[in-house]
Order: sequence, then C-alpha cells, then structure tokens
Amino acid sequence: MGEKVHKPPQSILRLLQRVNQVRKKLLWICLIIPLVLSPLYVNLIGVAAAPETHDIAVISVTPYPTTVGLGQLANVTVIIKNQGTENETFSVTAYYNNTTIETQNVANQAPNTNKTLTFVWNTTGITTGTYSINATASIVSGEIDKADNTLISPTKVKVVSPYITVLPRNTVVLTSTLGQNYTISIYTNYNGSDIWGYEFELTYNPLVLYGVKVVNGDLITEEGDLLFSEGDFNNTVGKLSLPGAAAINMSTIPYTKLASTGPGVLANVTFTIVGLGESPIIFGSKTRLMRTDGTNIIDYFDDLDPDPTRGKFLHGSFRNVLEAIHDVVVIGIDPYPQSVEKGELVTINVTIRNKGTAAESVSVKVYYGYDPVTGPLYPIGSPKILNVESASNKTISFSWNTTEASVGTHPITAIAELPEGITDINPDDNTLKIDDAVEVKLRESPPLPILEIFAIAAVIVVIMIVVYNLKQRKRKKPAFD
Repeated sequence: MGEKVHKPPQSILRLLQRVNQVRKKLLWICLIIPLVLSPLYVNLIGVAAAPETHDIAVISVTPYPTTVGLGQLANVTVIIKNQGTENETFSVTAYYNNTTIETQNVANQAPNTNKTLTFVWNTTGITTGTYSINATASIVSGEIDKADNTLISPTKVKVVSPYITVLPRNTVVLTSTLGQNYTISIYTNYNGSDIWGYEFELTYNPLVLYGVKVVNGDLITEEGDLLFSEGDFNNTVGKLSLPGAAAINMSTIPYTKLASTGPGVLANVTFTIVGLGESPIIFGSKTRLMRTDGTNIIDYFDDLDPDPTRGKFLHGSFRNVLEAIHDVVVIGIDPYPQSVEKGELVTINVTIRNKGTAAESVSVKVYYGYDPVTGPLYPIGSPKILNVESASNKTISFSWNTTEASVGTHPITAIAELPEGITDINPDDNTLKIDDAVEVKLRESPPLPILEIFAIAAVIVVIMIVVYNLKQRKRKKPAFD
C-alpha cells in the first residue's frame, strides 16, 4: 500500500493564501509609492538647487525743479528695484556732482519690488552753476551686478543767482477756492547793499486770477522818501504793468538815491481766484532791479544769458484743478467781403475752440500772404487776446485795410497761441490757412457821366444863344435924337 499523503488543514491553507495576497499588494505599493513621490522629489531637489541671488539696482533719478534760485530747495526722486530673490537692507545716497545731498536707509525690501525715495537738496551756500544729479545704492552681500547700483540723471539742475522770483513758485490747490484771495511775493535773493529801486511786469490767466492790489515789500522801506507805484491791472488780457518803488532823500538838493540791502521781498501781489484752471505767472520784459548808479542789477535780457552767475527770472504758476489738458484749435476764418478794391476794408472773423479742460487766455494773430514754407508774412492788425472757456467756441474780428496789399488773391492765416509756460498738446491745429480767401482788385475809375455832360453842354449852348440874341436886338434898336 502506498503512503498516505497528509494534507494541511483547510484553515492553514486559507491563511497561507491570505499571506500570499498581502505579499503581492505590498510589492505593488512599494513599486507605486516611489513613482507617485518622484515629482515631489524632483521639485524639492530643484528648490534646494536654486541659488540665492542678491541684486539692487537704481532704475530712475529725477530732479525737480530743474532751475532753482540759490538757497531754494530741489527734490530728487529715486526709484530702487530689488532684482534679486531675497529681502534686502541697504542705504541710498543722492549726490550733486560728487557731493552728498542726503542718505536714506531701506529695510527688508522684498524681491522684485520697487521703492521710491525723495531727497531734498537745499542749495544754500553752494556756487551757482549747472549740476549733475546721481544716486547710489550700497552694495549688499553677494551682489551679482554692481554696475547698476549707481545711476546719473539725464537731467541736470541749474542753480542761478541773483534772481527775481515768484513765491510760492508753484501753487496747486485742488479744493474749492473760487472767491478767495491768493497772494504772491516778488522776491529777490540779491544780497548787495546798492539796491535803489525795482519795477516789474506780470502776465497771468484772467479766467483764473483777477488782479486786486499791489503792496510794497520789506526791501525798500520808508527810511527815505519812498516813491511807490501800485501799477495797473488789466484783467481783460491778464497783465500787471509796472508797479515799482525807489527811495530818495529829498532833504538834499540835488536829491540823493538811498540804497537798501537784499535779499528781501520787493512787493506782494494779491489776486482773487475767479475760475478753475491753470495760470502761469510770468515776468514781463520791463522787470528789473536797479542800483543807485542807474545800472540794472537784474534785467530781463539777463534771462536769456547762459551765464548762470547773471541775474535770472524764475516764473511761477497757479493751478486749482487736476493736471490740465491744454488744446486750442483755430476752427474757422470768415473774411467779408471776399472781393474788394484796393484800399477797401475786409472784416475777418476768426473762431477758436478750446478742446482742453482748462479755461484759456489765447493770443490770436492774423496774416495775409502767408505761406508756412516760403512766406512772406504780413500781419493784419495787432494780436488780440481771447478768453475761451473749456469746451466752448469764441469768435474775434480783425479789420484789414487793403491799401498796402498787392493786386491778386491772398491767403488768410490765423494762429492761436497759449501764454508762455503752457504747452498745447496738439500744436498742429493752432494754425489755419484759407487759400485764395480774399481778392484785391485795382480801383476802377468811375465811368464818365455822358448824359450829365450832354445836359450841361445843352444848357451852355442855350445860354450862349440867348446872350447872342440879346446882343443882336440891342444893335437893331433905333437911336433917339
């Protein structure tokens, strides 16, 4: 008989089968988990491998204003960028030429962010001239690009002296100001002891400012016999003409001029704010500061002198709206009549539209025979000032006496100009030309009055006949004894 084979109990077999299933599942889990986690491993490896970078850059240096009087303040705006991957702490220094203006610290600037800093430059005590402005950020540990830590501004600052200026230089008031008074000072920084007198002119926008009064300042005072004039406001065109002061000693003969010592306020000018908009406040050509010997310390022509040690004029501005848009356009030229005999008058109506956001005081000029390329240019009358509100039209008339015009057809050109200090955003439409606008003809001799001549001749003949007959009758009359 063969041996009897003993089989394991069923419970044992089931246990072995279960163990085998678990073993297979564990095998699959061991294979799958690494595959699932492998991207995470790659990312962790990448993060760990990414290098830290440290890079600070000066990306902008902007001075304002670009012309300042000696002793006044100029702002320098500097923008710094953290181009690295880490928070950085460093310092920034602004310079004029190679002299420090100010140093400021920056703490924990985040990666890929900009930081704006404003430095204030007090020009007291420096030499007048033109200065380069630059800024330097300190080098941080591990800096990878040190070349961009320093930037020189493309704009230079001119410091001028002596000068006459408007104070405050630039006034911006965005709250309601209509009906309120606004006062400026006319100031000179000249520190000599030979000041005898002054006079000045100002232009302004009469749609925004209305001139009220002028008061003498603290420079030329009552120590002698004060000669002071308030000048004259023309609030139609926006001009203050020739207020001034001088001091003399009238107790002596001849009178002697008394000298004052600067710096100081020449005069205070008060306006009433009558409209919304922008008004440049510009010195005119008759502005001057005078010495006792009769020469000018500062006069208008020095304003054009490139020598920064010569006298200058620093104009001002007032604005009570957001940044204004200036855009005027000549939209129409209407001459009448369009055909005249030489010597007759032509009325030319010019229409201006203000497309900007601020009321404007516009100077309108009209010419005949004008070609932008070849010329020539013949003015018709004098320029006229036209005040035009925003988003409105206005028409002004010119009278042309054609006595000096040549015979033929003439183009008419009108030009609209904004005051000095205001820039039109679209200057191309400030000029309009109408070709062959007016025909000028030779004056014709009046036709001979034939009928009148014949009538007069007939009367003369009749008179002659009557006279002849009367004479004949006298001859035939018999004589009396």
